[in-house]
Amino acid sequence: LIGTVGQCGAACGPTVEFCDGVVTRIARPQGAATALTLDDICRLRMPFVPVFRRRLAPEGWPLVSYAEDVVLNVELLTRARSYAFVNEAAYAYHVRQGSLSNDANTLERARQGYAEILAYIARAAWPDTARNVLEEVIREDMAMVEAASGIEASSRAGAWREAWKRKGNPDGNDGSAT
Repeated sequence: LIGTVGQCGAACGPTVEFCDGVVTRIARPQGAATALTLDDICRLRMPFVPVFRRRLAPEGWPLVSYAEDVVLNVELLTRARSYAFVNEAAYAYHVRQGSLSNDANTLERARQGYAEILAYIARAAWPDTARNVLEEVIREDMAMVEAASGIEASSRAGAWREAWKRKGNPDGNDGSAT
């Protein structure tokens, strides 16, 4: 990714999600795209791990407690000449019991984090398009968190993922081949 970053400022590869050692999803742009779009970053609801020039985010990771990777990636997209996607540079994302997105406290952490992200969006120096798309996605996710909050506490681990799957992704796939 280093050479690519030298040309455009930011780059990443696909995120391969593993649950119990099995690939469950792969996040990448549709088709054979060589760049990430705002929709890829926001709507796939998977982390993309970037390599980027420090000048694009001199302050480092955003100070939000949840989904900070999404906020950072939107920040990079708005500041870079382009955000390259290198299919061969995969990131392995292992979801385990007790991980940030798969434990009994996930819903409360998400609720707090999404409120922080909305506040961040309000003060971010982003184009309206970036601000509007991320705000729309965060509000959708907040609604899913509220819907999943009615689930008994002992069953909450993974409830957020299940709510997202029910929203229109019944197989849990982002649309790309696994």
